[in-house]
Amino acid sequence: MRSKSWVILVLFLLLMTQFVDSQAQIIRKKNSLTWTKNLVFKIDDDNTLEFLNFEGAISDFDYGDLPVFFQKTAVDNFFSDCEVQLSNEVYENLSPEDRALVPLQLLKSTLAPRVHCYAEKRKP
Repeated sequence: MRSKSWVILVLFLLLMTQFVDSQAQIIRKKNSLTWTKNLVFKIDDDNTLEFLNFEGAISDFDYGDLPVFFQKTAVDNFFSDCEVQLSNEVYENLSPEDRALVPLQLLKSTLAPRVHCYAEKRKP
């Protein structure tokens, strides 16, 4: 009798873990960054600032002069853990002039996306 009850308990626990795992929300999106001409700001006759740019880029002080990709995605109410995986990455070669606009520590590293999950409160 005892072994039968253990088997039923183990089967029940396996079934519950499968149910919980099946509730995971997976969102797949394909994004492509289209690089545009660099932004050039002329301060005066002797000084100009140049920044890399792509369509939809935003700026973020954490990344200095580099453009940042931002995307807002709606998820279920009980979604608490976020993870992003990059796949099928395609890179373009930078010209020597554009390479000079990227900090050296970022030229040799891979992309490491930062993800934040927030609950949005809406006013009724």
